[in-house]
Amino acid sequence: RTPPLARRAPAASGISALLPGGLDTPKAQLSRARRQFDGMSTNLQKYLFLRELEKESVDLYYAFVSTNLLDCLPVIYTPTVGEACEKYSELYRTPKGAFITHNDKGRIREVLDGVPMDDVHIIVVTDGGRILGLGDLGANGMGIPI
Repeated sequence: RTPPLARRAPAASGISALLPGGLDTPKAQLSRARRQFDGMSTNLQKYLFLRELEKESVDLYYAFVSTNLLDCLPVIYTPTVGEACEKYSELYRTPKGAFITHNDKGRIREVLDGVPMDDVHIIVVTDGGRILGLGDLGANGMGIPI
């Protein structure tokens, strides 16, 4: 992960050599993200860009979305998130979220204990049916909460 918006004690963490010598200000980081966002030709590309931005720096992601809300809403919600869900299997990059199936009956605690996520604040449970009026997306519905 890259440091979110501001450099965070790289010398103390022993990662100085992994970071560039110069440090961009939060304003410069937002500006660069905006140029990259504007360079995308489709909303689906923008959706993927924002997913990667969130993965790399949650702080920068939320700063970018809140600063550019009108441009981001059609990308992070309807209509683009519907297309992203329909193509979720093709667009899948890295695991985020947990899947529990009927095969896990009787061992849900064991399955959840195996999920490598420490800072969980909310859980959304769905059967994947009728999401956004798109019909039964099954596991592809995971594109919405993430």
